[in-house]
Amino acid sequence: MPVQLPPLRARREDVEILVEHYRRLFLLRAGKPDKQFSEEAMKLLINHPWPGNVRELINVVEYALAVTPGDVIRPVDLPPSFLNSEFAAMRTLRAIEEAARPASRPSETDGDSEKERLREVLARHHFRRAAAAKELGVSRTTLWRRMKELGMD
Repeated sequence: MPVQLPPLRARREDVEILVEHYRRLFLLRAGKPDKQFSEEAMKLLINHPWPGNVRELINVVEYALAVTPGDVIRPVDLPPSFLNSEFAAMRTLRAIEEAARPASRPSETDGDSEKERLREVLARHHFRRAAAAKELGVSRTTLWRRMKELGMD
């Protein structure tokens, strides 16, 4: 008898239960100390569209438990591929912009400063997108999408 189960994106109320189940399972198997998901990380998990259904959720939980150094799993501890590419690109590029921006630099719009920062990184790597993406901490696809959004393609 076939059982029809709706996709995980249609059962958002199950995400937290499944995350908790797999968190306990993986910690028990590994014999590691307890780690908890922060409220922000859990919100991201609940709101994710889950195109890979429960298999994707399992991989995200296992990754987060493996890479988190402390006892609280924050959004930054989630796999980069999990995060929405636009969110990941914006978060990474804005952090880089803030670190590189001198205090006396005149104010620019976010899009213009992000474009300029991308141009600088690309030029530094002789316009090799793979190397630029690696420096920015994003995938080549994410870099390409962001460049396209900013009209740099």
